[in-house]
Amino acid sequence: MVPKQNLFLSIFHPTLLVMEALSSIMLVLGILLVLLLILGGWIFAAVADYHDLKNMNQPNPKATVIKTVYFYLVSLISLFIIVFGAIDLINIGLRTWVFPKADKNPYSYPCASGIYPTAEKTPNADLQRQSCLEDQKRQDETQAVQKQRDAVRDISLIVVGVPLFALHWLAIRRENKRRETSV
Repeated sequence: MVPKQNLFLSIFHPTLLVMEALSSIMLVLGILLVLLLILGGWIFAAVADYHDLKNMNQPNPKATVIKTVYFYLVSLISLFIIVFGAIDLINIGLRTWVFPKADKNPYSYPCASGIYPTAEKTPNADLQRQSCLEDQKRQDETQAVQKQRDAVRDISLIVVGVPLFALHWLAIRRENKRRETSV
């Protein structure tokens, strides 16, 4: 007879692997999309600035609006990236050091000494218990690995989000000061 934990893992383990692979692919595609948008925005801003210089500082109103919307939008998105990374990193820290019991699996079952309580032990009872304990250790190790992956992802979100926000927000402030002095 297969213990409940082993049956659960054997049924859902391939599905979890597929879901993890899809989420990794979606994350990479999302990062590439954001990088392409940022690169496109910087190219558009450079072309618009070149156009302004070419026409003796008479800005194109459409280009100014698009450039302003781009800088505010990227600033907002990068601020969300920073906030989501920080929230998840704080969540990991709280679950690790402050509330370690919150990280326990509520669906895990304790390993029993045997399937049926009898006066004598069956030879399979020790093997089943040993298998159950090994499964619990494997789950704990998998959970620790996943926690480290999440921490790496969150730190990288913050490391990428802070300079992205700072660059775009400084560009917004510089543009606003330039408009104030020209008026």
